[in-house]
Amino acid sequence: MPAAKCLVTGGNGFLGRWIVAELIKRTDYAVTILDIFIPTNAVQTDRINYIAGDITDAEAVRAALRGHDICMHVASPPHHFPPEKFKKINIDGTQNVIDACLNEKVGRLIYTSSASVLQDGSPLENADETFPIPKTFIETYSETKAIAEAMVLKANCDRLLTCSLRPSGIFGPGDTQGTPGFMEVVKKGQHVLQIGDNSGLFDWTYVENVAYSHVLAAEKLVAGSGVAGQAFFITNGTPTPFWNHPRALMAEKKIAPPYLIVINFHIALIIGFLSEMAGALKKMMGKDAKEGFTRVRVRYISSNRYFNITKARTLLGYEPVVGYKEGIKRTMTHFIEQEEQEAKKKTQYSTAGHMGRDQSHSGPGALLPSHRICSSATIRASPFYTIPVHYLKRRGVLLLLLSMAVIAYLHYLYLGPSSLFHRTNYPEHLDEDMDSFPDYMTVGRIRERPLGGPAPIHGVDEGGFEIPEEAFGMPGRSGDMGTPSKDGQVEQSQKDAGGTDDDQKRRPIQFNFRDTLSRTGARADLIKQRQTVVREMIQHAWTGYVKYAAPHDELKPVTAEKLDDPQGWGSTLAEGLDTLLLSGMTEEYQTAKTMFLDHARNHRWNQHSLQKDPSLQEAGSSAGTEDGEETATSQSPADSNANSISFFDGVVRYLGSLLSLTENDEAKDPEVLRAAIELGDQLALAFHGTNPALPANRIFANGSVGSNGILFGKVSLAEVGTFQLEFRKLSQLSSINKYRDIAQRNFDYLALLNPRVPGLYPAYFDPNAGVAHDYVASFGSLSDSFYEYLLKTFILTGDDRFKDSYISSVEAMHAHLISRPHRKSNPQLVLGVYDTATDTLVPKMDHLSCFAPGLLAMGARLFGRVQDMAVARGLMETCYLSYRNSDTGLGADEIAFLGTEISQGKEFEMPQPSGFYAIDPEYGLRPETIESLFVMYRVTGDAKYQDYAWSIAEAIEKNCKTKIGYSTVANVMDASEGMTDRMPSYFLGQTLKYLYLIFSPPELASLDDYVFTTEGHRLKFPIP
Repeated sequence: MPAAKCLVTGGNGFLGRWIVAELIKRTDYAVTILDIFIPTNAVQTDRINYIAGDITDAEAVRAALRGHDICMHVASPPHHFPPEKFKKINIDGTQNVIDACLNEKVGRLIYTSSASVLQDGSPLENADETFPIPKTFIETYSETKAIAEAMVLKANCDRLLTCSLRPSGIFGPGDTQGTPGFMEVVKKGQHVLQIGDNSGLFDWTYVENVAYSHVLAAEKLVAGSGVAGQAFFITNGTPTPFWNHPRALMAEKKIAPPYLIVINFHIALIIGFLSEMAGALKKMMGKDAKEGFTRVRVRYISSNRYFNITKARTLLGYEPVVGYKEGIKRTMTHFIEQEEQEAKKKTQYSTAGHMGRDQSHSGPGALLPSHRICSSATIRASPFYTIPVHYLKRRGVLLLLLSMAVIAYLHYLYLGPSSLFHRTNYPEHLDEDMDSFPDYMTVGRIRERPLGGPAPIHGVDEGGFEIPEEAFGMPGRSGDMGTPSKDGQVEQSQKDAGGTDDDQKRRPIQFNFRDTLSRTGARADLIKQRQTVVREMIQHAWTGYVKYAAPHDELKPVTAEKLDDPQGWGSTLAEGLDTLLLSGMTEEYQTAKTMFLDHARNHRWNQHSLQKDPSLQEAGSSAGTEDGEETATSQSPADSNANSISFFDGVVRYLGSLLSLTENDEAKDPEVLRAAIELGDQLALAFHGTNPALPANRIFANGSVGSNGILFGKVSLAEVGTFQLEFRKLSQLSSINKYRDIAQRNFDYLALLNPRVPGLYPAYFDPNAGVAHDYVASFGSLSDSFYEYLLKTFILTGDDRFKDSYISSVEAMHAHLISRPHRKSNPQLVLGVYDTATDTLVPKMDHLSCFAPGLLAMGARLFGRVQDMAVARGLMETCYLSYRNSDTGLGADEIAFLGTEISQGKEFEMPQPSGFYAIDPEYGLRPETIESLFVMYRVTGDAKYQDYAWSIAEAIEKNCKTKIGYSTVANVMDASEGMTDRMPSYFLGQTLKYLYLIFSPPELASLDDYVFTTEGHRLKFPIP
C-alpha cells in the first residue's frame, strides 16, 4: 500500500511526465495526473490515476485533490501563449490549487517555479535565493511565475507546508520547444548565425534532475527541516556559454556550421526593435502577429544567467543524477530515434495513399515507468533562436536595418576598437573524432580567437563548475592598472580613491549560511568538536612559546630554544595576538598584548635613531649617501642587518598587527595607534631611495636605505607592492594622509610599467630600469601578495582602479599561467611559472601559490566571474592533492608535474603514484592551503572544504607535534627524515587561525566585514 498519494498538475506535459516517472520508481507513492489533456491510450492502475481537468476551474481542482497528501503543481502555459493566459493559469490557477490544498487538508505543496523569476533584463551571475525579486519584469511569463511563487510561499503554515523549485533551461527527451527549435534552425541553415560573443553563461538543466528535485522536496518538506517556505534554484550546476548548448546538440548528429556569422549585440537589438515594430504595425492592421525576434530575447541569450544551487544541495540533498554531457547524449539519442520513427511513418502513410497525423501526447506507456519517455513529440520551431531576415526583407526594411546597423557599429567603435569582419579558426571542437572546421566570421565586432575556444560542454569539477579545456574570456572590464593621462600620471577614476558612495550595495562575499547552516545535529556537533581540537592546538603552541621563547621571535620546538631574526621584535607575539583573541583565549591574549607592547617599548623602532620623514612632498629626491652608506641600489653588508628594518616584514608583520589591534581590541589603547604611526614613519623612509615610488628593501640605523642582496639590486614584485592595505588603513585610523599618498604614488608607478603581457608582471625587476622585455612571471614566490592586494585593496577602498587591475591580471593568469590536465577527467589545475621569452609554462607550484584559490573565489563571488570559480576549485584540488597524496598527509613546499611534449606546459600529466614530484619536500607549517580552504568554505558553503582542512589538522598533529609546540618537517614523502626544529611565527598567526575559523560560526571574522592582510591580520572595511 503506497505511503503517500501525490497529485501532479500538468502531469502529462514534458516535465510532468518525468516527475510522475520519478515518483513511480519509488514504491511508496500513488500518483494522480491532473491535466487538461489525457491520452486516449492512458491506462489506469492501482498506482496511476488520470483526471481530465483545468486548474482554472476551482471546483475541479478541489475535487481532484480530495484525499491526497502531496500536490506537485507543475502546470503552466508555454512561452508562446498570450499574456492573458499566463495570468489566468499561473496566478488564478495557482490560487485555486492553494485553496484546494487548504480545504482538502493536503499537507505538502511543491510549486514548479522558474529561474526566470529574477529576470528583469540585467545579468544574473551566480545568483542565489537571496537575490531580490525584481520590481519590473521584461516579459509576462516571468512576472506571473514570480507572483504565483510568492503566493505559494506565503501560504506556508502548519496546515500546509510549501516550497518552490526554480529550474533553469530544462532540456531532455520529450522537449517540444528548445531542442526541436534548435534542430529546426539547422534545417533552415540558420545555425551559422550567432548573437553576441558567446560570453554569456547560461544554466541548462537535464529534465530528470528537475524531476528528482521534486521528489527530494516532497521527502524533505517536513516541519523543522528548514525547507518549508523556501525557494530553491535547480540546475545541473554547469554554467555553459549559451551557444555551446545548441552546438553540443548538433555535434551529436555530427553537424557543425560551415562558418559562423556573429551578429553584434547592439545590431541584434536593432533587429529586435524592428521586428517588434513590424509586429506592432501588423496588429494595428488587424492581422495576426506572433511574437518573433525581440530585444528581450537578445538580452536573454547574450547575458549571464547562471545560479548557485548550494542551498538545494544543503537542505534538499540535491545533486544532479545525470551530468550535462550525458544529458546532451540522451536528449539527442531520443530526438534522432523520433526523427527516424517520423520518417518511417511518413513513408508508410505515403504508400497507403494518405497522410497520417501524429498526436503530440501519445501514450502514457511511453512514460510509466519502464517504457521510453515521450514516445513522440510535436516539433515546434521556436522563433527564439531564429533570425527573421526573410521576414524583414518582405517588409522592405532591410535597407533601414543596414543603415541602423552602420550607426550601431560606429557607436560600438567608440566603445572599443574592432574590425567589421575578422576570420580565425573555428572556436571549439564539438567532437574529438570530427575534422577541423572552417573559418568563422564576425559581424559588428572583432571576434578574437578565444584562448583555446569557448568553454566546452564537458570537464566539470566535483563542485559543479565547468572547468574549460582552455582559459576563456569573460565579460567585465579588463585593462591596465588605471588610465595614464597625457602627462604620464594615472587619471583618477570617478570614484574617490578613499571609497565609493555605494559600498553598501557591494555584493556579499560570503555564502548565505543563514538558511542552510544547521546549528544542531550530528554534523554541527562534529564541527564543534573539531573547533575544540584546533583550540587545543593553539593553546599547545602558545604555551610552549611563552615558556621557552617569549618574547623572542620564534620557538625551536624540538630543542626548546629561542630563535630571532635580525630585528628581534617578537614576531610570534605580533602575529599570534589576533589568533588568541578570535579563539576566545582572553587571558592568554591579554598576556600576549602586554608582552608585545612592553617588548616594543624596550626594542622600539625609534631606538634605531632613524630619521623622521620630514615631508613626503620632497620624497622624489634621492636619499643619496649618508655616513658612507650607499642607498637603495647598493647591497649592504650582511652584518648591518642587525641595525635595520626589513620594509616587507615591518609592514606585513608588525604594522599589520598594530592596525588590527587598534581596530579589534576592545580597550582601544591609544598607545597602540601611536606605536603604529611611529612605525609607519620609519617605514616611510624606505621611499627615500633612488626611486621614490618603490620601497627599498631595508632601512638602516642612520636613515639610509639598502637593496635586497639576494636579488643583486633588483626588487621583487611582492616586496614593492604589498603595503597598500596597511598604509591606507593607517591613514584612515591616524587621519594622516601621507601614508595613503605613498601608496597611491606606488600604484601609479606600477600602472605605467607596461609589461609585455598586460596584467602579468615580472617576479623581479630593476627599480631604475623598469620591466625587461623578457621576464619570468608567476602568482607564487616573489609575486604572490602583489596580486592578492589588488583585489583586497578594492575590497578595502572600493577604488575601481584596483578592481580593473585585478581583473586584468586574472585574465592574464587564465591565458598564460594555468596548466590543465591532459586527462580531462582530472579536476586538478596547476598555477605555473611562465617565461615570456619562450612562451613556455612550467607546470610546477610552490606552496605560496596556494593562496590563489581563495583569492579567485572571492573575486568570482564579488564580480560574478564563473570561470574564476572554476579555476579556484581546480587549483584547490591540486593544493589539497599535495597533502592527500603525500606519505605524511602534509604538503611539500614545491611540487611539479609532467609537461606534455607539444603543449609548452599548458597541459600536464600526473606521475604515479602520488600524482606529483616533490621538488622541495619540506613542510614548513605554511598557511596558504588552509587559508584558501577557509575562504573556499566561506564563499561556497561547501562542507567538503572543512573535511579537507580537518585531514590536514590531523596530519599536523600526527607528524609535527612535539612536547612544547609544532615543528616543520624535512620530507613529506618520508617521515623518517624527521623534523627541522622551527615553529614559524605565521603558524600561530595564520595556519592555526584559519584552521580555527573554518570550524567556527561563519559570522566570526566574516569576509563581509573584514579583509585579511597577507599575514592574516584583520582590517575592517570599507574605509569611510
